[in-house]
Amino acid sequence: MSISTALRGKKILFVFSLSMALGSVSSWGFGSAPPEIPDNPYYPPPADPTPPTNPPADPEPPVSDYDPKKDKAYDGYKYRPGEGFTASKYKLPKRPDCVKEVKSTIEVSGTFDGQGCLYTWKGDAGGKSYKEVCFAPKEVSEEFPPMFHLKEGATLKNLQIECALDGIHTTKNNTIDNVIMRDVEEDAVTLNENVTIKNSQFWFCNDKCLQMNRAQKAKIENNKLYYASSAILANWGRNIEVRNNSFYQVKRAIRSMTKDSLVIAENNSHDTGECHLLAQKKGILEDWGPGTIKNVKNTRCTEDDGKIVQK
Repeated sequence: MSISTALRGKKILFVFSLSMALGSVSSWGFGSAPPEIPDNPYYPPPADPTPPTNPPADPEPPVSDYDPKKDKAYDGYKYRPGEGFTASKYKLPKRPDCVKEVKSTIEVSGTFDGQGCLYTWKGDAGGKSYKEVCFAPKEVSEEFPPMFHLKEGATLKNLQIECALDGIHTTKNNTIDNVIMRDVEEDAVTLNENVTIKNSQFWFCNDKCLQMNRAQKAKIENNKLYYASSAILANWGRNIEVRNNSFYQVKRAIRSMTKDSLVIAENNSHDTGECHLLAQKKGILEDWGPGTIKNVKNTRCTEDDGKIVQK
């Protein structure tokens, strides 16, 4: 073999190796490792570990529609609270004197301390009056902006929220502490990665209160959730810890849907509902024991190959 032939061979090998390295870097970005998806111990990991672009929608219709001829608000597990409404069994916290109007999404970096004030939406309402979209008997469109958007590492605490059409959006390493949502329109909180929600209250969820479409490593602790069809729903949620919460007049308290979801439930209490734990479509729920359960038809429910593992 001639020297020129050998050099050409080494050049080809070098170019091939360089192209492979650049291809690998371009896939994940310079200086970053491939994202890690925690394993679901009950099912093999999906072929594509990336969360679905369009996660499955809640397949069930609303429990019931609002009928103005009935009581001011109550109809099954759904309510239309209206101004000054107080449920017969549970009472909303007192409306604070300090009220702040929000006309566009508040971007939160660091810690946002609301100091006990009420934040009410006065921004885009899709051309409708606020009476039509706030305290609505049906859930509103998901096209509305959130009231708060928490940037990475941000904390939101010590405030009340009213008429937040798409609630609070999180990113990564966020904390929500001592927040009272007086009426949940679309979703109260959309969870992402490593989010903690604690010591908070969520009222009048027409559909879901806390929803996880792309969530990992969330902690939901010491909260109270009132009047909801589905209080906590994991469409795609891994290692979601739900502990020491209380559910009042909630049809389904904790739901895990799809094989990409793993929810850990421990010491949660439930007063009045149809199902406390619900696993659907190969979703997994680890049941480490409930708190006080009363007036609930079923403590554990499974549908479409969902699994509840009692610990």
